[in-house]
Amino acid sequence: MRKRSVIPFLIIFCALLWMMSRSKQTSENIRGFAVSMLSPLWNTLTPGREENDQLLRLQIENQMLKNETSRSQELLKEAFYLKKELQQLFSSEESSKNHPSDLKHLLKRRLEAVPARVIYRPSTSWNSFFWIDVGQSTNETLSRQVIAKNSPVVIGNSLVGAIDYVGKHQSRVRLITDNELYPAVRAVRGYPQAVRLVEVINILLDNLTQFEFLFTDQNEKEALFLKLEKIQDQLSRKQETLYLAKGELQGCCSPHHRSHGNLLKGIGFNYDYADEKGPARDLRSGIPYESGRNGQPIALLKVHDILATSGMDGIFPEGLQVAEIVQVDPLDEGAYFYELRAKPTAGNLDTLSLVFVMSPQGFDSEEM
Repeated sequence: MRKRSVIPFLIIFCALLWMMSRSKQTSENIRGFAVSMLSPLWNTLTPGREENDQLLRLQIENQMLKNETSRSQELLKEAFYLKKELQQLFSSEESSKNHPSDLKHLLKRRLEAVPARVIYRPSTSWNSFFWIDVGQSTNETLSRQVIAKNSPVVIGNSLVGAIDYVGKHQSRVRLITDNELYPAVRAVRGYPQAVRLVEVINILLDNLTQFEFLFTDQNEKEALFLKLEKIQDQLSRKQETLYLAKGELQGCCSPHHRSHGNLLKGIGFNYDYADEKGPARDLRSGIPYESGRNGQPIALLKVHDILATSGMDGIFPEGLQVAEIVQVDPLDEGAYFYELRAKPTAGNLDTLSLVFVMSPQGFDSEEM
């Protein structure tokens, strides 16, 4: 019986071992070379392939055009809402004088923000990160530093997260739903709720124009629009604002699973120290310490209060809306702060496709 030679098997084994030990780049180059060599033969064996490839390319181009059109529409909407907000907030000289200076500064920074498209969101860290299509090359194009570590990322006047890595053409954003991000916030009651409602009415007015069948005639539509615009005008003139308990927010959901309606956890909320916004207040009654028992009681936290950035973390500018309180936990005996639950004012972060990047504050925690 003829003995089989083991040399061919040894050659095949060595070739496979050599292939497996190559780098990823080398393997891809070899794979590409093999495909290019076999491509003429494949085209010969599969007639009509060129027509199918051309159809596929046209379909891809059509989808890309649709995506760009959608992005342009979102940019136009953002510009429209911001312009309308500016007109309503500063409609008169007297109204402009009464608005907080930090709000004016914040609006200026929003006007200078850079739009960015969400290009990738890893399923293994869905609630923690996504990637956007701007990077260091964007700064070179703009001739100014906007895309940097700790640059706030917003949608409208609501905080979405902060950049924690900057590449050449793309950057990674850490979301507010990640439990490693701790924006310093404070409860604000009064004017911010009015601003939020103005934004909601803007969206409602914009969407109602697409549903003409809801109105029996043009007069009914004009009357509704006039009423909503009147409400907006009244809201924009509301000046009373209460700045209350201060604390921190953090994500309270698992970063490894995609979930809708993520809530944020609030910790350390009290008003033990006076600041430029008001006097220190008692934790339970809310009465200012300086007024003794004669002061007016007020709840330091209430459901529907807006939690806005306080600027104390050195990363986020003061005045950005982060969340709306949905639950305040009862104060335990002997506790010196409140805990709460809140929902992001940016809405459902799972569906974001376009965000805006603001210039950084200039603080870097790694240099401490």
